[in-house]
Amino acid sequence: MDPQTQTQPHPVEGYAGNVSDYGSWMTLFRLPAICLFLSAILTIVIASKRSYDVDKYLNKDKDLKSGLTLKSSSILVIPIVGSVTLVVYFFFFDIMSFISGIATCVIACYGVVFLLTPLGEKYFPSVNNKNIWLPFFGNLSLFNTILTMFALLCVVVWLWTGHWVLNNLFGISLCVLFISFIRVTNVKIAGLILVALFAYDIFWVFYSDQFFGKSVMVEVASKEAANPAKIIADQLHIPTPQSLALQIPLPNKLIWGNHMLGLGDIAVPGIILAYLYRLERYLKKIFAHGLTPKFVDSNNNTVVTPPSPQQPIRQKSQYPWYGLGYFYSSLGGYALGLFVTMIMAFVYHIPQPALLYLVPGILIPIIIVAYLRSESHLLVNELDISILEDKTAV
Repeated sequence: MDPQTQTQPHPVEGYAGNVSDYGSWMTLFRLPAICLFLSAILTIVIASKRSYDVDKYLNKDKDLKSGLTLKSSSILVIPIVGSVTLVVYFFFFDIMSFISGIATCVIACYGVVFLLTPLGEKYFPSVNNKNIWLPFFGNLSLFNTILTMFALLCVVVWLWTGHWVLNNLFGISLCVLFISFIRVTNVKIAGLILVALFAYDIFWVFYSDQFFGKSVMVEVASKEAANPAKIIADQLHIPTPQSLALQIPLPNKLIWGNHMLGLGDIAVPGIILAYLYRLERYLKKIFAHGLTPKFVDSNNNTVVTPPSPQQPIRQKSQYPWYGLGYFYSSLGGYALGLFVTMIMAFVYHIPQPALLYLVPGILIPIIIVAYLRSESHLLVNELDISILEDKTAV
């Protein structure tokens, strides 16, 4: 697509832009749209696998894990906090974007290091196993030190240029970081949070203009932030080169050409998909040790499964129909929902929040698989992994 046909990226939700060359199905098969689609899918896959690795450490610190777990109270808290934050951004965008820019510089550094750390373990073991001593810091991993310097360099270049490639790198890193650490205890809570956020999306995209004169979500999402480095330099009366970007896009969305996708449409569905990935990995280990899965209900009572001969928890070899499992079935549903969203936005120009299609795309495959396997208890109870604590496979 010719980038000159539109000054602002076209969001997948489809709520902005007069675009002269949209309306063609070929738009979906051009490189920017393909990259946007694949980057969202791959981010969730990578984050889901990292969440399982992180779980090994969180299981050793129950208090920390509990603090990172979304509970039933989060169903209302998250949309309320999100709404308050959105309104504050709407009225005080310059101040909030400055604070967000500073916070992004710090969090993005850690996010990039977290995202790329497995590369050292897999491809550079000799460097990864070496330590380096630095004043005030002591012994540090050589590979992580190199990654930290790379991340700092990326932040400097991003502040200087506001380049979209670095924006995407930071956005993907933040999504992987968020999905890897935030936990849900069962599918029911995750599903209700998705539905609550869907209602939140609907209101702030379509109905907020009746109260604020403009669509708050569109207004905040389409603005670029003032460069925090420029603001600080001006306040300190430090001269800045003309090549320094005056405005930078905050990494709250992925940008490919004239297309963009909000990080919330990746991170929020990613939480439930990461949970499904961990669930299946743990069940596989439980079966491998010849153990019977146990679940904990909402009252912290242990539920031993299978509850009856008619509702067994079975291994893969015991299923006459096994399919792709919970994770890959839901991932396929997410991909389908995202593709439909892109069709509505790029071909038909119908404003639609992405969660309108992502929520059913994720939840329907879970329900179907659970029904076919007679595993409805998997949806409402939390898997008790304490039975694996004395096993080396945890």
